[in-house]
Amino acid sequence: MRASVFGGRLCRRRWPDDADSFKEVMKRWDRTWGDRLQELVMIGTCAMDRQAITDAVNAGLIKIPRKQDLARGRWKSLPDPFPAWQP
Repeated sequence: MRASVFGGRLCRRRWPDDADSFKEVMKRWDRTWGDRLQELVMIGTCAMDRQAITDAVNAGLIKIPRKQDLARGRWKSLPDPFPAWQP
């Protein structure tokens, strides 16, 4: 399976047929979103406060995403816990 294609978008007969690849897909499988996910990578130095960064990012997550909050841009009205970003 190409990295740019979500398994959930393919018909099952086009999925990898080897057990290891299938296992990798299913490890991250979600009943609603399939294998669609977002990953955030922080690049810095060992002096970064990993816990502080994790706590700040987690505070900005939608705790229990509901489809009605995510549909039609309604997510834009949710509170933003982060301060305004300044370049």
